[in-house]
Amino acid sequence: MKYVLLVFVLLCYLCSCGTPAVYEKNYDLKNSSWYADSTLTFKFDIQEIDVKYNFYYNFRNTKSYPFYNLYLTYHLKDEKGNLVRTELQNATLFDAKTGKPFGNGVGGVYTHQLLHPSLTNFKFTKKGIYYFKIKQYMRKNPLEGLQAVGIRLEKVE
Repeated sequence: MKYVLLVFVLLCYLCSCGTPAVYEKNYDLKNSSWYADSTLTFKFDIQEIDVKYNFYYNFRNTKSYPFYNLYLTYHLKDEKGNLVRTELQNATLFDAKTGKPFGNGVGGVYTHQLLHPSLTNFKFTKKGIYYFKIKQYMRKNPLEGLQAVGIRLEKVE
């Protein structure tokens, strides 16, 4: 038990040393299932447009997740509903050849924080409220083995 506590304290310390998030939110998925018609919406306020931002995806999955990757679509919109950017993306959660899970794992549950490939060093052109919406885009419905999905937004230092 003392080893579990030590690992937890160490993880908390390591996580607190990085760049502070401008915004971070995670949704827990009921019954570890993400339905194809379920859109996760993240709402955040941008007031600094003279800096660059990095977006990250946060995932928590079990070892029983049935695929090595996760296809998803995102839509970034401004407060008036204007589309800023949209794309289909692929996130790799397991090694495709060996099946070894990526991310940090304890007890068959793995967490990932993946840098968003097309929203790196991103500059907003207007101040205001933004909406980031994501949906799973896999062949399986519901997609099982995902416990949580989220995003993190950081200023580039």
